[in-house]
Amino acid sequence: MDTIPVPAIIITDDIRLQVQTRLDKMLALISDLNLRQFVIDILSHIPIEAWTRPSSSSGKYHLPDERVIFGNLLHTERDVKICVVIADCCVMSIYEKDCLLAGGILHDTGKYGLDGKSEKSDYDHPIYIRQICDKYNISPVSG
Repeated sequence: MDTIPVPAIIITDDIRLQVQTRLDKMLALISDLNLRQFVIDILSHIPIEAWTRPSSSSGKYHLPDERVIFGNLLHTERDVKICVVIADCCVMSIYEKDCLLAGGILHDTGKYGLDGKSEKSDYDHPIYIRQICDKYNISPVSG
């Protein structure tokens, strides 16, 4: 499939607030304050544009309503809900649940490059988290 065309979106204060509010709801699920801060520190280096993009640039791997503006944010919210269900069904510590939630939030960070403006999904996007951590000297504190 070709790249799905997405109209350019102007990032207004209202859009910025909407994205931040939705991210804050997910972050609040992480009980461990050090781990939550670790995720916040990483997200502070991700442009808002990254969350306004479709979850898939090709349309192959995601639901139709995730292939439009704000699709990446919607996809992440759904993944976090699934992480909660998995954690509730499994025997895991609170910190393990927090790590699962952190992974759910961060898993597609950098999907459209570190500037959030690439036309296609970068399949190597998981390494961007590590690059952000190295570049800004961000390290997790174990719980």
